[in-house]
Amino acid sequence: MHLYLIRHCQSSNNVVLDKKQSLNEMVPGGAWVDEMVPDPPLTEKGVKQGTLLARFLSEHGNSNTNQTVPHDTQSIAGFDISHIYCSLMTRSIVTAQYVSQELQLPLVVWQDIHECGGLFTKDADTGQRIGVQGPDYEHFRSTYPDLVIPEKIGADGWWNKPTENLDDIQKRANSVHNQILERHAGKKDHRIALITHVGFYHHLLSSILNVPQSPKRDLWLHLNNAAISHIDFNQEGTRVNYLNRVDYLPRELIT
Repeated sequence: MHLYLIRHCQSSNNVVLDKKQSLNEMVPGGAWVDEMVPDPPLTEKGVKQGTLLARFLSEHGNSNTNQTVPHDTQSIAGFDISHIYCSLMTRSIVTAQYVSQELQLPLVVWQDIHECGGLFTKDADTGQRIGVQGPDYEHFRSTYPDLVIPEKIGADGWWNKPTENLDDIQKRANSVHNQILERHAGKKDHRIALITHVGFYHHLLSSILNVPQSPKRDLWLHLNNAAISHIDFNQEGTRVNYLNRVDYLPRELIT
């Protein structure tokens, strides 16, 4: 089983955060908090990334069974994606739609691969995260009619609780790791694309690699927008083929 962890394309919140980090203004409070939204859309640059991501996965789509590539660390023989999962956050859904439509594969929701914390806003004075309600089932049915939603979403929305703490996030990452193995391990033809988020990617990859977590965040496994990481689960164990691959993007679209 092959697992491709792919970060969503650039969102409007990414632009805000990049700007504030470059200005060294990442402190609690401040007017910049008002520029952030709980569920941001893709930017124009993000849309371009999504188009190129889908094209790259499609053009290198079908495994060449006549080509012998021992331990295909660079997906030379093709990605041959068989399953696509997304979270219920807009930036994940829209990114995954590009891939799903290009590869003509079903786009399946996996609620638990959402970004750390869930949906939230911030108190302008304290910077404290305040959970906000997510959209309900009817919203997704009407907005994304091709989305496959196997999990129940009630009238109070897919997110309806306070933000997560570190322990909550780690437990969710461990659960997703175990479910990936339960659903797909041992199936050579399963090549899974998880269109997820950088924070959750860090925790999920840490779970897969058994990397201890610290609230200090003194170790961070980064993933650029629209970047691809490839992990191979086989009889020999777990092989990390590459992380944070964006070589298919032009320089001006690497964010």
